[in-house]
Amino acid sequence: IVGSLVARSALAREESRGAHYRTDFPDHNDVKFGKHSIVAGEKIRFQ
Repeated sequence: IVGSLVARSALAREESRGAHYRTDFPDHNDVKFGKHSIVAGEKIRFQ
């Protein structure tokens, strides 16, 4: 379950951050994603 939540949160972030590097989004975005990922059911929000 935890691995699934981590993967879903990483895919929702359209950026690279730390060990979570994405070739399709190589830069990080502190304004939009410099927050915690909150998963509740099917929804993911950044707070």
